[in-house]
Amino acid sequence: MNKRDYQNFLREHQDRVFSYALYMLRKREDAEDVTQEVFVKVWRNWDNIDQSKREAWIMRVAHNYCIDMFRKKTGNRKYWSSIDDNEYQLNRNPETWHMPEDQFAQDEKQQNLLNAVSELPEKTQSMMLLHYYQGYKFYEIGEIMGLSLSAVKTALHRGRKQLSVTLKKQYPDLAGV
Repeated sequence: MNKRDYQNFLREHQDRVFSYALYMLRKREDAEDVTQEVFVKVWRNWDNIDQSKREAWIMRVAHNYCIDMFRKKTGNRKYWSSIDDNEYQLNRNPETWHMPEDQFAQDEKQQNLLNAVSELPEKTQSMMLLHYYQGYKFYEIGEIMGLSLSAVKTALHRGRKQLSVTLKKQYPDLAGV
């Protein structure tokens, strides 16, 4: 094992793993634990992981650890069922904050969107997070989640339709979000 390669990989990917875990678990401490567990597992398996697939591999491991942690802590099979924790919002970029009332409206829209996403099936929630917030391409999501490209495309298409219906029902004023 080349320690320098591992350290570079860690630096390049730890923020992505952490932000994914934070979105999924909604608690900073849990996200830090998952991130640490993921990179310990990477360290232990470094030589056995295909170099070209390491990023997908770590995201799959992070995804599985998030599900395991959530289920262990709550006994709940649905891991986005509670969106009460406001510790992390989707848009924390201070450059986009103009007026306090504008920021409040934006935070409220984001919270409503997350609440609507929580109504989607678990896998669809994860796929939407990976695609829309992490920027992964469909084929990469397939690698991460062990699904075919067509399964990812179909799930995301259905998820967007479900999300639209949910938003229109629950938040008629946000239907265009």
